[in-house]
Amino acid sequence: MEEWLTLKTESQISSYIKKLETEILPKGDDNIQKFFIYVTDICLNYAMDSIYDQEFSLNVFENMDLSYIDSFSKLIIILKAVKNINKNELLEKICESILIVLTKWHENQNIQFNQRPFFKLIMNLIYDINRQEYQF
Repeated sequence: MEEWLTLKTESQISSYIKKLETEILPKGDDNIQKFFIYVTDICLNYAMDSIYDQEFSLNVFENMDLSYIDSFSKLIIILKAVKNINKNELLEKICESILIVLTKWHENQNIQFNQRPFFKLIMNLIYDINRQEYQF
């Protein structure tokens, strides 16, 4: 995920997506789901760690860094545009992965469960999947 965040140009993004297409996507459903579980967990850890360094207050969640979650949803939308994958199966694996991580976080977290990063990820996906492509 760190590599994904550093990409700036279209050629870098294209080569990263081609790498995912050759290394992750063709190896089967288990690898795809493991990849999305791993990346979802990294994004949520990053978001939650961004608030643990601060003093606890009611406004601490406003300062949560959700940049990894935004980048992850962008990656999902770009992968959805890849021509040689089944988009419905891909979205199903992504949703299952989010559900697995959400359940893990809800059951294992010692402090009060914070659903904000999950909400952000799911809302990003709903918005981006249903958004019409802009043609200029």
